[in-house]
Amino acid sequence: MNFTSENAEKVLAGTKTRTTRVQRDDNEVCRYVVGRTYAVCPGRTKSSVGRILVTNIRCYADAYAFVCGMTRSERDAHGLAEGYVSYSEWWFDYARLCNDPDGEKPCWVIDFELVKGG
Repeated sequence: MNFTSENAEKVLAGTKTRTTRVQRDDNEVCRYVVGRTYAVCPGRTKSSVGRILVTNIRCYADAYAFVCGMTRSERDAHGLAEGYVSYSEWWFDYARLCNDPDGEKPCWVIDFELVKGG
């Protein structure tokens, strides 16, 4: 699974246990599967620096609807699980990285855990 180098470091440190990924189109099937492990890559074409086990995947029609259904404390917990200090810090980075400033694109929210010795 590709991450920015900064986010790959967070995965290895155990401070990032969730990622929200934009779907390319409404019919795209998630390539990740619960129960499988995946390489942690700090960028495209970069070598693996560890492995994660996918523990949960949720699909949403759009990122904005996903976060609107949360309480403030749930949004903050989401931001922390994504490896950020707050929800607003995560949203800013998500919108920039995914080119989705209004949160209108369908997305998957993927929970994972670091595989020790992976």
